[in-house]
Amino acid sequence: MSLQSKIGLGIAIVLFVTYAFFPQDFRNENVVSRMALTLSILEDGTININKFQDHTKDIAFYDGNYYSDKAPGMAFSALPSAALTRAIRMSGGNDGATLRGEKLTRNYQIIVYWSTLFTSGLMTAITALALYFLALRIGANTAGAIFASLAYGLATPAWGWAGAFFGHAMAGACLFLGFGAVFHLVHGSLNPRKETLTAVLAGALLTWGGVVEFTTLPAAAIIVGYGIIAARRWERRRIVRVALSAGAAAILFAIPLLVYNTLAFGSPFRVGYGNVPGFEGLREGFFGLTYPQGDVLYRLIFPQYRGILWYAPILISVPFAFYILWREGKFRGLAFVLSLVPLYFLLMNASYFYWDGGGSTGPRHLTPTLAFLCLPLGILWSRTHKTFKPVLLGLLVLSFQIAFVSAAVDMASPSNFREPLFDYLIPAFLEGNILRPPFIRGLHGHMILSPLFLIWALGYLYVRRLFVRSDG
Repeated sequence: MSLQSKIGLGIAIVLFVTYAFFPQDFRNENVVSRMALTLSILEDGTININKFQDHTKDIAFYDGNYYSDKAPGMAFSALPSAALTRAIRMSGGNDGATLRGEKLTRNYQIIVYWSTLFTSGLMTAITALALYFLALRIGANTAGAIFASLAYGLATPAWGWAGAFFGHAMAGACLFLGFGAVFHLVHGSLNPRKETLTAVLAGALLTWGGVVEFTTLPAAAIIVGYGIIAARRWERRRIVRVALSAGAAAILFAIPLLVYNTLAFGSPFRVGYGNVPGFEGLREGFFGLTYPQGDVLYRLIFPQYRGILWYAPILISVPFAFYILWREGKFRGLAFVLSLVPLYFLLMNASYFYWDGGGSTGPRHLTPTLAFLCLPLGILWSRTHKTFKPVLLGLLVLSFQIAFVSAAVDMASPSNFREPLFDYLIPAFLEGNILRPPFIRGLHGHMILSPLFLIWALGYLYVRRLFVRSDG
């Protein structure tokens, strides 16, 4: 394994362990809605969530039963880790019950924790690793690739959402990894076997992202369009082989969604959002989507309530990164798709009736855009004169501090705080009201962070030693 590969893997491992430290609220109604489906399948062999319906408002009601109103992909993705965790708990004499009377049990909390870590957490760490290698592939030096990977993994809300059993981190990871597979198809030198496997991976990932969060499907279509345009000069046999491989994988990974919709709502193309009691805004337009509102566009970017620049100031530098990538000319198509995907999510979010996401730290619906925005930062760092690098480093450090506080306190800031950073998150962090993973006992307040600081120190020393040995 090359030194560059060891650096990327070291960063990904440190990120994965970091994401294990701040599990978000397992009682959040969005979380319960998704996990209830996982547990109903495991415990009762059913897809209705009748026994959990009092614990969440995020429900669909159809033909006398309650169902999760969410896309089912996140619940399906958690089945292996949830089943293993439940089995381990029960092997120790625990009854494994996740509901006792009307209360969610410790079993439920532990299952949510490990399911989150091996879905949102693991996939976010893998995305940071893929981002690192993609940055190298498009011309960033090692330092630039490290900068881009850390910007995504530790200096944006991706950090906090990696610890939450919501769909945004998982869907965003599938989308970016699928994009990476498409990029390697059109820019790599693969033999037919590897090309076929990469096409299968692209089709599977881009489809599964949509099964986790429906809103990623148009972004997946943008990425597919990029691949089609980039491959237009291929020979016909190659196009057919790749298209059939990707298409077969897409169909295979769409089947669980179609079967679930049929069993739950009577049609493969009927979804939970069409059967939600309350939430009248979902009846406007297409499940709450109408057209972009100018004032909402502004609020998603600038004001502190949900403005992304408050929660990831490093993104201020993204336009300069895109300019450099476009100016160099080699990857203009890449620069176009990297900007078009975030633009789609921004316009979609600005079109949504519930645009602020309710309880949310930053604009959570924009989470899938973060890896796309951070990739060009590798080029920016690599091409920036040393005079200006302290500015980029300062933005990175500031963004890291904000992401740290957000992840450590709450990624679902209550909507009644108009300035969540100053009114809620920072005060709570300073008071020591910090989330704690289940494996840490006996530490309280800021002392909870001491094992994490040790892990960061060891990770830094390891990566720095490899970086010095490389030609950086």
